[in-house]
Amino acid sequence: MSGRYPGDPDFGGRIPRNGCCACYSDFTSVKLFDQHRVGKHAYSYAEGLDMTPSREDGRRCLDKYEMLALGWEQDENERWFDPVSVEAARKGFAELHGRPRSAREQDSDQAAG
Repeated sequence: MSGRYPGDPDFGGRIPRNGCCACYSDFTSVKLFDQHRVGKHAYSYAEGLDMTPSREDGRRCLDKYEMLALGWEQDENERWFDPVSVEAARKGFAELHGRPRSAREQDSDQAAG
């Protein structure tokens, strides 16, 4: 063995970041992972179908087509991400990076230089 972690065979040999053990999808954030799990927590989708009367509101994972319909995409590592959230984060970091420096930060730079 080369010493590198070989990955998880359930995830196609990849190392999952926020992997779902129910559907084996992987997500770039815990928030997105949580959003892909839908339905009531009290019982699974399959258990709901076995109830009398049958219920289709049990806990389950969104399928690929439902995630695509939400506008989610997969990156080069097959991890699902929300491009809208990614762009909002980029804008937020760009605004922070370009923010005016406080007087304390400017004084600290002058004292060090």
